[in-house]
Amino acid sequence: MTTTLRRRWDFRRDVILRSVESSLRRLRTDRVDIPYLHDPDEHWHAASTTGIGALIELRDQGRVCHRRRYEPVGDARGARPAL
Repeated sequence: MTTTLRRRWDFRRDVILRSVESSLRRLRTDRVDIPYLHDPDEHWHAASTTGIGALIELRDQGRVCHRRRYEPVGDARGARPAL
């Protein structure tokens, strides 16, 4: 049996939302820390508009929960965010 797979980039809102929901089901979780828009270079306009918009929407819904990690720099009293 031969199958032919063809990679397709689609940064539309509904496609990204479905993809993230599918990933959450497979991972058996209700949120991810860091989502990625894979290989946006050839499709920068779509990725940087509708793609980013969908990720912002997911963040606002609590589905993407990046937590900033703080580490002491110098002494602990002057702790600043790690870059």
